[in-house]
Amino acid sequence: MQAIPHVLEKQPQTQFWCVGDGPMRDELQQRAEAGGFAPNVKFLGFRRDVADVMNAIDVMALPSHREPFGIVYVEAALLNKPVVACNAGGAPDVVADGVTGRLIPSGDAGALAQVLVELLGDRAQSAQMGRAGRERALDLFGWEAFLPRLEAVYQAAMSK
Repeated sequence: MQAIPHVLEKQPQTQFWCVGDGPMRDELQQRAEAGGFAPNVKFLGFRRDVADVMNAIDVMALPSHREPFGIVYVEAALLNKPVVACNAGGAPDVVADGVTGRLIPSGDAGALAQVLVELLGDRAQSAQMGRAGRERALDLFGWEAFLPRLEAVYQAAMSK
């Protein structure tokens, strides 16, 4: 929420979609209203059509301070979306900074705003990061990479 006004200064038509529900939803809605940018923030709640929502966005940002792995980063990458995440938890395992998206310092709203403005303003760079993210996600987490690891786990379990 702290980054939104800074993004809107440079990209006033930007919409921010918050997908999911949780105990902070009311607080976040109040902050958007108090900040005067509520018309640019849509709280979509729980969705079963996340892939459709993800296809409609330009950049996926999930600046969580503690995201153990973050399957949503992989999902966004598979849909050719550049990803913005905090350089914490499992995000660096998925996001290659400057290649498939951007990693920012945890809690740095200024860095988040700057990166969002850059990606929203440079569609070619965003598209390239999205394509690179898909390739990386398939290389790291696709069936060709997953099945040999799964087979090794089964072999190890059966040998005991």
